[in-house]
Amino acid sequence: MKIQFLTVTALAAAVLPITLAGPAGATAPDIEVKTGQGLNACPAETLCVYENEQYNTSKPARIWLLARNARDAEQPQWNLKDHKAEKNGRSAFNNQAEWIAVLHQGHTLAESSEVVMMPRGAQLPSLNNVDAAHGGRKVTQKRASSGGVLYEFMDATANLNGRLGSVEMVSLSGDVGRLPLRR
Repeated sequence: MKIQFLTVTALAAAVLPITLAGPAGATAPDIEVKTGQGLNACPAETLCVYENEQYNTSKPARIWLLARNARDAEQPQWNLKDHKAEKNGRSAFNNQAEWIAVLHQGHTLAESSEVVMMPRGAQLPSLNNVDAAHGGRKVTQKRASSGGVLYEFMDATANLNGRLGSVEMVSLSGDVGRLPLRR
């Protein structure tokens, strides 16, 4: 399955069922860090990135909490370049009711060749070899006739284990049943 996003100037619009909620490049809230283990350590309405596979169940370790709230940008994006979460994330839990988390291998979507799309409630005990059925995608980009950039997401196995560079939140548009993601 192929999913396309078209970005025009500073705005982004989806070609298929996922739409970007607001302007690209919007600022994001801070990343909170705590020590803990297990899915229960992830607060509601938060994407949790765990330092170890299996949600740190072997021992308490760092959990990076990426939470969107009412005062945040419409489409929060977290560049992990200056955070310990960069290259250290090994598992993730999208404990949100509304937002899809898109985990990028690069620091921006433009720099990424692999992404993992996590629908609300998705649990990934490992970011290693995430297949298409669990959100793995390869990303290609090309110039659109409108002057924007067309991003194409193709089903593929993605390996973000120790390679996580950035995260963004996107909202659903249209029929959820058409969403090409599985929990």
